[in-house]
Amino acid sequence: MSSIQNNQGRNPADPQWTSVTASLAVTGDHLDAAVVQQTLGLSTAAESPDAPRTHSGPGWWSYTLDHDFSDRPDDQIAALASRVTPLLEGLNVLVDRGHHVQIAISGVVPMGTRLALSPESTSRLAALGLPVSFTTLNEDNEPERDPLDWLD
Repeated sequence: MSSIQNNQGRNPADPQWTSVTASLAVTGDHLDAAVVQQTLGLSTAAESPDAPRTHSGPGWWSYTLDHDFSDRPDDQIAALASRVTPLLEGLNVLVDRGHHVQIAISGVVPMGTRLALSPESTSRLAALGLPVSFTTLNEDNEPERDPLDWLD
């Protein structure tokens, strides 16, 4: 019996990542969220309901698309990359000031699940020239709080 596969070679019945979050993350000692926003030329108000949101805490700041936008990593990467590309000059300024900048992708992952990214997604990530991290949680340790708490 053959199985139906989508255009990325996955069986649609295979378990998939859930609660996917794609973020631009900036970390560093004495990080000031207002300075990051100003350096990147971002307003403090969200552009639209599906626009990335900014979050911050001691030593970190993020520009995040969450699972309410889409639970598909490829969708989130495409949307985040298109929004981050115009910010690259400002991100270089932040790096020059000693901050660490990366793309952080996280999600809840059932045991045995692989993350399959399209060639377009990997190309988009590579074109940004930023480090990329993947954080996986399983259903048993999914946090009840913000998945970006690991930046604290």
